[in-house]
Amino acid sequence: VSLTQEDAIRQLNVLGFTPDIQEVDNEVFGAGEVLSQVPLPGTLAERGSVVRIEVSLGPSERQIPDLAGQDFNVALTELFDLGFRTTRVDESDPEVESGLVIRTEPPAGSLHRGDEIVTIFVSSGLEQVAVPSVQGLLVDSARQTLIALGFEVVEDQQETDNPDEVNTVLAQTPPANIEVDEGGTVTIVIGIDAEVDDTTTTVPDDGNGGDGGGETPDDPPADDPPDDPPAGDPPDDPPAGDGGDGDGGGDGADQ
Repeated sequence: VSLTQEDAIRQLNVLGFTPDIQEVDNEVFGAGEVLSQVPLPGTLAERGSVVRIEVSLGPSERQIPDLAGQDFNVALTELFDLGFRTTRVDESDPEVESGLVIRTEPPAGSLHRGDEIVTIFVSSGLEQVAVPSVQGLLVDSARQTLIALGFEVVEDQQETDNPDEVNTVLAQTPPANIEVDEGGTVTIVIGIDAEVDDTTTTVPDDGNGGDGGGETPDDPPADDPPDDPPAGDPPDDPPAGDGGDGDGGGDGADQ
């Protein structure tokens, strides 16, 4: 008694007895443990005679309940009350709220002995995915990278004077390496050409052509020639001199 089935059979064989195994349900003894024997221990019996031993099958079979959608702690208590041992496995499920039971293994409705292990699969909610870095990538490449990971992409625009930034991702939200729910939204800011503010005014062509001179302005009207001064008496002759200069010249010659 209290030996395992294998140990009990081994001992009986050594002593020359023939074991007769009977398996019974038992809520106390684990499966494979010897519950009783006939003849009782210490009784004299002929060599080769039969010794009957009862071996526990463990707790009787019971049906595994449907625990889907229940809180894990509630499910754990229910299985414990039925005598089952349990283990927990978390897995993502977009349709089941985090912390609730998705299913059990063995499945609900199946019959199993009370000391067997029941695995409870519990939802961790949506799968978490790290946001990749797409800043600096061309918009097409960034978009394809995000969509391939299951993200929704929202695109904003920002003007830039740098031609190298046109059609390039300038910023992203959430930033790289942040974990978000699978299928979440990532916003990217794309550089576009800045609008040119041209304040230069172009003079329209008047159709006259020319080599840059345009129309030659009209000559200013000619002024009338000034009137002749009124006729007057001719100026008086200067008074006659004594020819001093001439005389002097003559005097000098005479000398």
